Amino acid sequence: MQQGYTTGQTKMMNTWHEMLILNLKNGFDIMRMYTDAKGRHRIVLEKKLR
Repeated sequence: MQQGYTTGQTKMMNTWHEMLILNLKNGFDIMRMYTDAKGRHRIVLEKKLR
């Protein structure tokens, strides 16, 4: 947090199940889900930094 960041965020498509599991196991929480302009389901994950 020397840089002043308090959270980390990643966005991914719902097709990358292994990456979703990895992020969840490493402390990321699902913040929201939405459909983008091309009709793809997207997931926004976020993790609080210490």
